[in-house]
Amino acid sequence: MSRTEKETTSNGDSGFGDQTEARRLDELKGIVPESTFSVEKLREWLIAFIVCDFNVDLANQFYYLVYICIGPEIEWIYPYSPFSPADLTTICFNSFPDRNNPDDLTTDTSFHFRFRHTSKDIKVPSSELVSHPEFWFGYCLFRQQRDETVKRNASSALMESACAQIVNWPTPRPGQMELPFFGSIFNLHIPLHASYPLQGLVRKESVKQNHPIDIFALDPVGSWKQVVECLPNAVDLYIIYERILLCEPIVALALDPRFCSEFVSLAFDLIRPVPFAGDYRPYITMHSDIFSQSHGGPNTNHYLVGITNPFILKRLQSQPSKKPLIHSPKDMPYIVNLTEPAPKNGHRHRKSRSPHKEEAGFDIVSQEPKGYVSRDWGFLKELDEACKGDSSPADISRLVRRHFAYLTARFLAPLDRYFAQLITAKSAVDPFEYKGFSEVDFLQMLSKHGSGVEFKGKTHFQRNKMEEAFYKKFCKSPSFFNWLQMKIELASRSQMAR
Repeated sequence: MSRTEKETTSNGDSGFGDQTEARRLDELKGIVPESTFSVEKLREWLIAFIVCDFNVDLANQFYYLVYICIGPEIEWIYPYSPFSPADLTTICFNSFPDRNNPDDLTTDTSFHFRFRHTSKDIKVPSSELVSHPEFWFGYCLFRQQRDETVKRNASSALMESACAQIVNWPTPRPGQMELPFFGSIFNLHIPLHASYPLQGLVRKESVKQNHPIDIFALDPVGSWKQVVECLPNAVDLYIIYERILLCEPIVALALDPRFCSEFVSLAFDLIRPVPFAGDYRPYITMHSDIFSQSHGGPNTNHYLVGITNPFILKRLQSQPSKKPLIHSPKDMPYIVNLTEPAPKNGHRHRKSRSPHKEEAGFDIVSQEPKGYVSRDWGFLKELDEACKGDSSPADISRLVRRHFAYLTARFLAPLDRYFAQLITAKSAVDPFEYKGFSEVDFLQMLSKHGSGVEFKGKTHFQRNKMEEAFYKKFCKSPSFFNWLQMKIELASRSQMAR
């Protein structure tokens, strides 16, 4: 079952897959029961529940149509929603992993994906809480056991019951909201702005029976415990952090879509309050729209994607478009190999052979970036002991998020100091404006006051040069301009509220 919420993209194909989904959508329009509630109210929270299946029914009847008919298809949509055929194709293919374990048919896999939708006939209420309405998210539960009691058309009773409860929820708003759902109470915490990085990091007491469950809207999906155990070395966290902060390309290659999608969600969270300025996709397949879009915009070489199919790496490097995703060595993505968890007695060596190379049959080339920020060995030791000990996944995630939140705060301090001298107010009601940013002036101030971040280097001179080089790269990156725009927006809100 795939649950599609308020963000998703289409593959842009108009071939047989889209034609099949268009026919299936017409069929569903006549058999899906009409909703007895306000669909507009439901879409404040989600768009629809979708059931997909893998159709092989026609294989024996029409051999020459096998290449058209075999594949994922829509079984049920509730409430009925006029998705575009391209979006349905995208949802279908993203809901079926490129790889899974055929020997384990009892384990469910959950993951999520993001795509740019083309369903213009689906009207979603506008909200300040949704920063990119052109994207939708799909949340998928993949089950390999077929329900033999239902040949087609999954029972909609559970979906109808869920929707009937969700439509009674209040409109999403900043603050705390109590949401009843199937006998449980969820305490949903929505911040005033996405710039607050420490939401949900306060240590929680053990959850008592029948106690409301706290959900923090900005919390990433997944736990750092499992991801850290799959990294070649925990030191890689600093390389990942630097590249995301500089908006440089990263590809997470995993054996399971859950791991790569959770990695993207967790990594995206590392640099808060700096907004990630690139295109991020928790999980993509060969049918992803990321290949069919023009990619001539500013985010061409600024992306963070998760994959399970190593051949996608080759496709990323051989795009037929006028401006391919990778067009020079410096734009090569940094590949994060997420394999099976490391042994308890320690992490793998960084140069350990990747299992994906043998499967792909070609060399998987990854950029080997030089690090700028000095590693905090005290933090890494604490993280290693926590992963080997009895610390809960939530405790380990808080440890990682808190460390990098403080690191980002120290990194931004010199920029905050610089802009504090430039900020002016026209009047009591006009929004703030920043004077023109001067990189030369900022670097002079940085040289005078320094930064709270420790940079690599054996001598004071080497550390200063590394510090200057890193800030120069950041000030030229899309991340800097997104962060500056966010500061202007927050300053304007504050001024108007006075």
